Amino acid sequence: VLFSKNMTVLVRYPSNKSNMMYAVPDGVKEIDKGAFQAAWNLLDITLPDSITKIGFNAFFMTVPFNDSSNVYDGCIYLGNYLIDVKNENMTSCVVKDGTRVIADGAFISARNLKQVTLPEGLLQIGDSAFSWCGSLKIVYIPKSVKKIENSAFYDCNAIHTVFYSGTNADRNKITIGAQNNSLTKANWKYNTCYGGKDHSFVSSLIIQNATCTEDGKKEMTCSVCNVVTTEKIVATGHECEGWSQTKPSTCTEDGNKEMTCSVCNVIVATEKIAATGHEYGAWSQTKTPTCVSTGEEERICINCRDVEIRIIDVTGHVWTPWTVVIETSCEDVGVKKRSCVLCSGLEAQNIEPTGHAYGERQTVKKSTLTETGLEQIVCEHCGTVENFTLEKISPDEYMGVYIGATIAILAVVVVCVIIKKKKERSDFDTI
Repeated sequence: VLFSKNMTVLVRYPSNKSNMMYAVPDGVKEIDKGAFQAAWNLLDITLPDSITKIGFNAFFMTVPFNDSSNVYDGCIYLGNYLIDVKNENMTSCVVKDGTRVIADGAFISARNLKQVTLPEGLLQIGDSAFSWCGSLKIVYIPKSVKKIENSAFYDCNAIHTVFYSGTNADRNKITIGAQNNSLTKANWKYNTCYGGKDHSFVSSLIIQNATCTEDGKKEMTCSVCNVVTTEKIVATGHECEGWSQTKPSTCTEDGNKEMTCSVCNVIVATEKIAATGHEYGAWSQTKTPTCVSTGEEERICINCRDVEIRIIDVTGHVWTPWTVVIETSCEDVGVKKRSCVLCSGLEAQNIEPTGHAYGERQTVKKSTLTETGLEQIVCEHCGTVENFTLEKISPDEYMGVYIGATIAILAVVVVCVIIKKKKERSDFDTI
């Protein structure tokens, strides 16, 4: 058997080879045109799923080619491959389910074909597969088709509608060879089933389960045309049963709590639990204050046993009234004291001297021209005498005093004379 160098193309099977069965090796992608032609001894030919292309008349004049058991709805099949048309007068054709590839030139002789339905799962339509099918008007193409080779629908100018089970985006992924204008320019109807009806999706297969955060995926198969479509399964979202405490709060430190998904165990949220603060009991005195020293009292947190201490101010002395213990005088300091009724503390203070209470100055001796004078003041309390010396009288001062005294005496005499005269006159007038 002749292969290409890389063993992907079976070029020729010897027509006189005596074997009655032959299995094409897995990995072969192409059966060349006329490769098995006239291999009369072969009763059975097995093709692997790796085949993507079958050449024109590849199995012509072989026993399988003429075996009626390989004919279905007017077409000849070899395994999952449509290799030729048996009924050249057919007007419509439904290609058998499971077919993977349509051979090159398979429908060239079907000049009366008006409608063809291709099954889901078909991968490739061969070169010139439907060329010169001038009566062909309607084609059903499945989403599974990946490649339409050159001239596959050449001179099929009657095609007006293509029913396609996929979307416009899916169609743009198909590799369509040259000279297929009659197909590409037709009116394409998307997401349709056989007869242009809506798909009937009655079964689904989950190929990827949705999680809490990620979408899943499921495949749905049409019960009519077997087209498979993929649909998103929306993420379920987290399922949480409530908060759980991971770290309790204390009097002084914050705690934590978190919410965990019961499905995927992911921590969805965390939150702080504020510190509770101390909860103290009543104040209890631990040190009694005195008159001169502070006291203390404390209270204890009932949760963490923290102790808070505060100072109690000193009470201060409570004094008795002052008592004089040493009397004061005009010149001597006195003393008074008092005692605290709480701590028997003593406090003493000096009483300032009262000071002398002098009367007015009294002249004891007047000054003269030759002698000093003397004045005295006497304390009313203790009789202490304080003397003041008077300076001698100067001559000028003495004369001034003498003249003044003389004038004063003369004035008194004059006044007396005048008074006497007035009195005498008054007596005369009375007489």
